Amino acid sequence: MLLAAGAVVGGVAAGPAQAAGAWSTPVVLGPVDGTSAMRLASAGDAGGDAAVIWTTGGRVTASTRSPSAGWSSAVGLSPAGETAFSPAVVVRPDGGFVVAWVAQRSGDVVVEASVRAPGGAWSAPVVVSAQGVYSVGAVQVAVDAAGTVLAVWGQATTLNTPRVVSASLPAGGGWSAPVTLAAPTGTAIRQVSVAVNAAGAAVVGWTRTAGDIYADVVTRPAGGAFGAATTIGTGVLRPLQSQLHQLAVTVDA
Repeated sequence: MLLAAGAVVGGVAAGPAQAAGAWSTPVVLGPVDGTSAMRLASAGDAGGDAAVIWTTGGRVTASTRSPSAGWSSAVGLSPAGETAFSPAVVVRPDGGFVVAWVAQRSGDVVVEASVRAPGGAWSAPVVVSAQGVYSVGAVQVAVDAAGTVLAVWGQATTLNTPRVVSASLPAGGGWSAPVTLAAPTGTAIRQVSVAVNAAGAAVVGWTRTAGDIYADVVTRPAGGAFGAATTIGTGVLRPLQSQLHQLAVTVDA
């Protein structure tokens, strides 16, 4: 199944297309506040399960699709009173979903997550990251064939102490404690990306500012642990000009 989702005037719309068919008529899933801070993420599987996640009014909102029931009503996932942003979503092999996002709370900023089992309701959000840190960047998620989800984000415990951090969620279990994958030199982690194959082998990449811009990766074999980070690219820091903005990663079967 192919899935297209995007913001339209006054709301979020989505439309699936089957492999041998045409695009469906777009369906409005829910409202948006129309600000430039609105962010959208989506995921789907070959069986027709899909989720569209977006931010509106400072909250993470979700709509899910099943082949038998179509799209659900929009549901708020993040707690009221927080400002949530940068959502990410994966669909597990069993058709369940895991969503993670960054939340600005009254005293700190954290990564939170919610889980939806197949045919069930969204769980209450839980805090995945450490609390009381200086800053947290956008979170990314990936999943293996066993349903284990790997979440990765950049953070700083204090000014100019960038860290790349991960946590994992096994099928039927709870989130692990956050683990620091790298503590590179520099002032900030600009962006992270993650890929996991069916066996659980993983690669995490990120860009960081350290005078200029650097691109780093760290890898994990199936059943193993992450090794040391390697710098694979550099670029001159030129604000508002052509430069190394983003690093995307993938891992083969």
